[in-house]
Amino acid sequence: MNNYQQQANLVIAQGALTNSKRPSTFVEGVYPTHLVRGNGCYVWDENGNKYFDFICGLGSNILGYAQEDINKAIAEKMRHGITLSLGTPLEVNVANKIRTLFPF
Repeated sequence: MNNYQQQANLVIAQGALTNSKRPSTFVEGVYPTHLVRGNGCYVWDENGNKYFDFICGLGSNILGYAQEDINKAIAEKMRHGITLSLGTPLEVNVANKIRTLFPF
């Protein structure tokens, strides 16, 4: 068990924030318990080992990790505040776009 997992077991219930991230859901010693970065469809652990991400983190299964155009768009939105206390035009625009793609 690595140091990150030992620490997680002390401060997080069952050592992970979601059931899908619990080390007990994977073959022990085959896949890492913690990752430090992702790019495209790959992830890296704290030892620099590179893995093809068959697990597909939340949202990354559609976009991958650290996609440059997505990062730029997020950074631009963050300059204006991205979790405002009321609705935003972006929410309406995205909902309209989804509605045109899926008219049912």
